[in-house]
Amino acid sequence: MPLEIKTMTEQVAAEVLEEMAFMFAETVSPADLPDPENMLCASIQFKGPHTGQVDLAMPQSCGAAVAANILGVDPSDPKVSSDQKDSVAELLNVICGQLLTRYGGEEPVFDLSVPKVQSMDSDDWHHLRDHPESVCLMVDEEPMILRLTVAA
Repeated sequence: MPLEIKTMTEQVAAEVLEEMAFMFAETVSPADLPDPENMLCASIQFKGPHTGQVDLAMPQSCGAAVAANILGVDPSDPKVSSDQKDSVAELLNVICGQLLTRYGGEEPVFDLSVPKVQSMDSDDWHHLRDHPESVCLMVDEEPMILRLTVAA
């Protein structure tokens, strides 16, 4: 991935997390990203002038914090667990939209798939973490991985 795309991905992640979920992101190297348990991975595909996919992975505890912040409720609120996957999917949807606008400009139209959120095992986490297109983040002391893949 060209460096400017990776830098753009880092910037978009930090901006959207701060504005939408009131969370702060710091880019770290893959070696500095801890191995969490109980992970989620959200994915969304896009088609248009460019095709590809955006993946967002985090521990469920981070997903719960995302949900609480987006919903504006206490982390112990029952809505957090019931709406966690939807909140993570919406976060990914906004990140994807921002990435595509910055990557492709204001004019192109993209068709987005419905975001899918599912559990992720340790091998999948390591594969995503070590992928050259992935951006590794620490978000409020929780690990997160974001990857923008654009087909050639």
